[in-house]
Amino acid sequence: MLLLAVWTPTTGGASYRESLASGKRGLSGGVLDTHRCGAARPILYRVPGVELLYWDGCPSHPDALADLHAALDELGHPELEVTLVEIATERQAAERHFIGSPTVRVGGVDPVPPPAGEPTGLSCRVYRRRDGRYSPTPDPADLRDALRRLLPLLLQEA
Repeated sequence: MLLLAVWTPTTGGASYRESLASGKRGLSGGVLDTHRCGAARPILYRVPGVELLYWDGCPSHPDALADLHAALDELGHPELEVTLVEIATERQAAERHFIGSPTVRVGGVDPVPPPAGEPTGLSCRVYRRRDGRYSPTPDPADLRDALRRLLPLLLQEA
């Protein structure tokens, strides 16, 4: 996750409750929280960064992490941190829409989306490579293409 600090105005802003009622949303869905009195203060918004979600029972997440770092390096973004997120329970899998290990997310988006209706759960994920073979990790070319598309959006938010 990236953190973005935004300074709130000291007057004229909507209250938290008014922001909720009006539907005004901040980055990544956070409610804009401004106050009518008091000194200006920063508000931190969480902007989803680059994440690798994994289940410890699946042995392929280290390979996916290496491929992800290689793709980020190749695309000129070796400075981007990859957050490892362990999914340990079926409940966490359902909450995070985790369809298997490893799953990459960039700005909250799966760069290699699964087929529609794929169930969540603690399992090893299977990817289809460009040459038709099945693999426990995304095709590196698919991953690079998706990162080329998604990273500008992520970096624009930050």
